[in-house]
Amino acid sequence: MLPARPAAATPHSQRGLTLVEMLVALVLAMIIVASLGQLYLGGREAYRLTEVMSQMNEDGRFGLDFLAQELRMAGYFSCGGPNALVATTVNSGSQWTLQSGGIDGYEGGVDTFPTFGSSVKPGTDAVIVRRADVSTQSDVWVHSTSTNRIFFRSDPGLHSGDVAVIHDGSCTQATIFQVTYNDASVGGTYFSVYHSDSATLVPGNCSDWLGGAFDCADTSNAFDLVYGEGGYVTPYIARAFYVANDAESTLYMSELVTDAHGDASFQDYPLLRNVDTLQLLYGVSASGSGSQVDSYVTADQITNWSSVLSVRIALLVRSSEDNLLTEPGASAITVAGTSIGVGTDKRVRKLFNTAVGLRNNLP
Repeated sequence: MLPARPAAATPHSQRGLTLVEMLVALVLAMIIVASLGQLYLGGREAYRLTEVMSQMNEDGRFGLDFLAQELRMAGYFSCGGPNALVATTVNSGSQWTLQSGGIDGYEGGVDTFPTFGSSVKPGTDAVIVRRADVSTQSDVWVHSTSTNRIFFRSDPGLHSGDVAVIHDGSCTQATIFQVTYNDASVGGTYFSVYHSDSATLVPGNCSDWLGGAFDCADTSNAFDLVYGEGGYVTPYIARAFYVANDAESTLYMSELVTDAHGDASFQDYPLLRNVDTLQLLYGVSASGSGSQVDSYVTADQITNWSSVLSVRIALLVRSSEDNLLTEPGASAITVAGTSIGVGTDKRVRKLFNTAVGLRNNLP
C-alpha cells in the first residue's frame, strides 16, 4: 500500500501579513521606541540637573563657610580681645591691606572700592578682614629694644618684608609691625627678626616702639615695651573678598603678600566661580556700644566698624551651564534687600545665607 500524501496547504495557511497589519506593527514599534527615548532623555536631564544642583550646593556651602570663618575671626590681634591695647607701626597709607581695624565693608553702587586685582562687579559688595594668624605661633625668647631685635629658639618662618603681630604673655598688648631683616645663628641655635623704623622697605615702620594703642597717623601714645618669654609672634593676615566683573563672575580673595623685593603687596586667588552677587548686612546695636544686635544695615551706613557685632552673608550662586530650564527664570532676584539683575538666561540659581558673630567686637 502506498503511503498517504500530505494534505496540500490551503491558501489561508500560506497567507502573510497584510500591509495594514505591517503599518500597525510599525507604528506600535515607533511609539515604544519614542517612549523609551523620552524616558532616557528625561532620565538624562534629571541626572544632569541633579549633578548641577549637587555642585552648586557644594560650591555655595564652601563659599559661605569660608567667608563665615574669616569674618568670625576678624579683628583678632590679642587673647585679651577688645580690652587689649593694639598698635600698628606699619606705614599703611592708602593700602587697604595695612589699615587699622579688623573689618571694613564696601557697599556696591555706593562706596568707592579699594584697588584689588580685578574690578568689582557692579552692584556687589566687598569686605576686608584683618587679623593675626593664630595657626602659626612662634614663642619669643629674648627681645632687645636697643637693637629692635626679637630672638626665637626655633625658626618663626618670617622674612624681610613680612608683616607680623607680636603679642605679650598677659594678653594686654599686641602690635603689628613689618619685619625689616631676619637672620639665624650658625647651626640654628637661635633665629631673629628686626623691627627697625629706618629700613627702606615698602611700606616700612613709622616707629620701632611696640607698646601702646596707636597707628602711624598718631604715635603720641607709643612707648618702648619689652616682650619677654611668654610673648609670641604670629603672621598678620589681611584679606578682601569680592566678586570680579569677569566672564565667570568669580568670587576672589585678595590677600596681603610679600613680593620678590621684600615689599608688602597683594595677590588675588579665585575661590568660587559663577557667583551672581555677594551681599552683606552688618548687625549693630542702637546704642553703638551694646552687645545686642538691634538692626542690620549696609556698609555705607557704618561710621564705626568696631561697633559691628555680626554680619549677614548672602551668596547667589548660578549653574555653570545654561539651558537647564525650559523657560527663562526671573530677570531680577532680591538678595539681602537688594534687587540683583540676572538677565533672562536658563541657568539654575540658588541663594545661600548665613549670619556670623564677630567674636572680637563683642563686649
